[in-house]
Amino acid sequence: MKRQLPLLTTTLFLLLLMAFYPLSGQQVTFNKVPLPEGKTFDFSTGITRDNMGFMWFSTKTGLHSYDGNQLTSFKNNPLNPNSLSSNFLESIYTDTDGNIWIGTLGQGLEYFNPATGIFTHFKHDPNNPESLANDTVTSIHRDKEGTLWIGTHQGLDQFDAKTNKFMHFRHDANNQATLSNNQVRVIYEDKQGTLWIGTGSPYVDNGALPKMAD
Repeated sequence: MKRQLPLLTTTLFLLLLMAFYPLSGQQVTFNKVPLPEGKTFDFSTGITRDNMGFMWFSTKTGLHSYDGNQLTSFKNNPLNPNSLSSNFLESIYTDTDGNIWIGTLGQGLEYFNPATGIFTHFKHDPNNPESLANDTVTSIHRDKEGTLWIGTHQGLDQFDAKTNKFMHFRHDANNQATLSNNQVRVIYEDKQGTLWIGTGSPYVDNGALPKMAD
């Protein structure tokens, strides 16, 4: 009589086969995005995709979009107040409405509407406690409820799009329920709607590089 494997064993074997087959048979190919002559990214700090399928790249030389064939660049123009405020970009995020949010290094938060081509600027105002907490924006995320969260070098901000006001969440040494560090590096939302906030500085307090372990 022909022996049959138990169902559990057979199922496990099939799962293992499916798990390992792509590793042994998959071929990985890297294709470079062609840049116009004389153009360079320097280096990319963020990548996102809008609801039209366009890819967007935040770099240290401005903002760039790619439609699969052509690369379009957006840069600061000192003579145009509606242009990008800075070419030194730290982060990028596309919301479900197709709008692009860009975090800069020292020049605040940018909101870009591709339909109008206009950049709206949000910056820290020391005389306005409801302005952006800090002009270095390292992470951006809009949660399932539609609330925009901004990670900065002075804590986490919650943005109210109706009033253009920012609510601040900062580290308090006397309260363990607050942020552990005011430098917010990354924001992630899980399936339950819980926000995970990655914080901390990659450098020591005096700005020197950290010592590497032997």
